[in-house]
Amino acid sequence: MTSTDARGGVFRAEQFHSNVPDGMGDHYWHQARNRIIERRLAKMDGSRDGLLLEIGCGRGIVVEFLRRRGWRIVGAELGSPEPISAEVAPHLHLGTDALALPTALRSEVRAVLLLDVLEHLDDPAGFLTAIVGAFPAMARLLITVPARQELFSNYDEFYGHRLRFDEAALAELVAAAGLSLAGQGYFFHALYAPARLLSALGRPRATVVHAPAGAVRLAHRVLGAALAAEERLVPSAVRGTSMWAELCVPGR
Repeated sequence: MTSTDARGGVFRAEQFHSNVPDGMGDHYWHQARNRIIERRLAKMDGSRDGLLLEIGCGRGIVVEFLRRRGWRIVGAELGSPEPISAEVAPHLHLGTDALALPTALRSEVRAVLLLDVLEHLDDPAGFLTAIVGAFPAMARLLITVPARQELFSNYDEFYGHRLRFDEAALAELVAAAGLSLAGQGYFFHALYAPARLLSALGRPRATVVHAPAGAVRLAHRVLGAALAAEERLVPSAVRGTSMWAELCVPGR
C-alpha cells in the first residue's frame, strides 16, 4: 500500500489517490496493520535505541501512527504525495531517495521499515544490499509484503506488484541479500479465503479504496481490532494475505 524506490516504479498521483485517500488511517486494513507493525517492532531488538526510518512511507500513515505512540521515526518517499496530516509532514522526506539522505541522519538509523515496498522492485535483493551499505548503524529491518502468488490479481497489476511472497520466495530474497531471517509469519488470515475465492472465480478486485466515513468508521475499528488480535492468536504459519519478516544484518 505504498510506493517504491528508483529500482521499481514510483506511484503515480492517481495511484496515491486511489490507494491512500484522506482518512485512510481509519480503514480496517491500516488499523490492523499499524498495530501488527508496532507489536513486531516492540519485539525487535534495539528498535527503541535509535531512529527508525520507513522507506517508501507514502503519505505517512505508519509514521503518524507510530509517532503518536511514542516511537522516534521518520519517513522517506521518492514520490511527492500530500502528507496524510499537517502533524506528520515535518517528519517526512518526500521526493527523496532514502539512500541519499544526509549522512548525519543515515548514521542515526538503527532499524528500517519496508512496508509493502519490496514487491514493487525489479531487484529487491539489490535494494536491501544498498540499504545495508547506506545505513551503517542499522542492524534490523522489518518488512511486510503481500502474500501467496495464487492470490495475484488485477489489483497487484494495477499497483505494480511483481509477485506475492511465500516462505520460499522470502527465504530466497533474504539469502540473495546476504541477510539473516530472525522471524516471519503470515497475517490477515481471515482475508485469505475470500481473496482465494475471488481469484478462483476470476473476479476482478476493486483498485480504488475508499476511506470510511461516519458510522462506518466504527465498523472498521472493530474489524481492525479483530484482525490485529487474530495475528496474536492464529499460528503464523497459517496462510494469510500478507507476510511480515524481521531481517538481521550479520555482524551488527
